[in-house]
Amino acid sequence: VEGNCHEIGIRMISDIFEHDGWRVVFLGRDVPVEDTCGAVIEFSADVLALSVTLPGHLETASRLISQLRENDESRHTPVLIGGNPLLGEKEFWRDLGADGYASTPEDAVEWANRKVAKENSGG
Repeated sequence: VEGNCHEIGIRMISDIFEHDGWRVVFLGRDVPVEDTCGAVIEFSADVLALSVTLPGHLETASRLISQLRENDESRHTPVLIGGNPLLGEKEFWRDLGADGYASTPEDAVEWANRKVAKENSGG
């Protein structure tokens, strides 16, 4: 998310998604909210994975998700979130507006595979 200068976690998730056969568009670190929303639309993203490293980035993540939901072209894009500020916070990801939470890269890919398969089957 914007303001997050750490990218190891989201880079690891990107690599594991690629290894699982996903087409990944890695935006990098500290990407402005508007640019992330634009990329979701431009690339017709099936899933947006967000990494939040510090508690101060939670508000930005919430703003980004809200902006996605306000746009007809990105409203239904599933948002997966993870990162240290969410560890041990069982359902806080819901308060941010995300569709899911993963504590490991493997959990992220498993969640995305289930979510996209469910949507493609009409469920």
